[in-house]
Amino acid sequence: MKKEDKKQERIENYERTRKEMKEAGYKESSGIISILKANVMALATAGPFCIIAFIIYTLRWGKDGFAIDSRNLVLFLVLFFVSIFIHEMLHGAGWSLSCKKGWHSIAFGFMWSSLTPYCHCKEPLKFSSYAVGLYLPFCVLGLGIFAVSLAVPNYRLFMLGILNMLAAGGDLTIGCCLMKHKNGLILDHPTYCGFVSFEK
Repeated sequence: MKKEDKKQERIENYERTRKEMKEAGYKESSGIISILKANVMALATAGPFCIIAFIIYTLRWGKDGFAIDSRNLVLFLVLFFVSIFIHEMLHGAGWSLSCKKGWHSIAFGFMWSSLTPYCHCKEPLKFSSYAVGLYLPFCVLGLGIFAVSLAVPNYRLFMLGILNMLAAGGDLTIGCCLMKHKNGLILDHPTYCGFVSFEK
């Protein structure tokens, strides 16, 4: 199936699900934000975590924790590039656990207009289930890698954790919107950043 056909299929599935939910008596509300807003707000949502992480890392290792080894620069860049795609896989893994069709309800793609990969869940999920998939990259790649840097004094490992926290800033921003819909069924939007919520 061609790329455009897959995109159209996701949109049609989304609209069909919206129609079914409305016919079942649910009221729809939007949790959609622009990619620009998500990226700008990433500093406000993930920034405090990064500052706290920096303070903790500095207190843990002092100057020894900031020794830079230029030999590992290429490896660092490769790991960060790979982590971008792992980020989306983690979204999918978290959501698939609660999907009736598992991984068959998860779609991946790449938005060339904003140069960002994405993961889309085709099924409406409960608040808690959607939140698991939403926050998983931040917890694993952000907090997880940072935690490892506290066990091993490695500046590049610490920075990899920080960058992944920032990369998940958009997810944290969506999470702020999600908190208003704790009683809703959450349907991920196939082309925009965010979701729509259905509540009775």
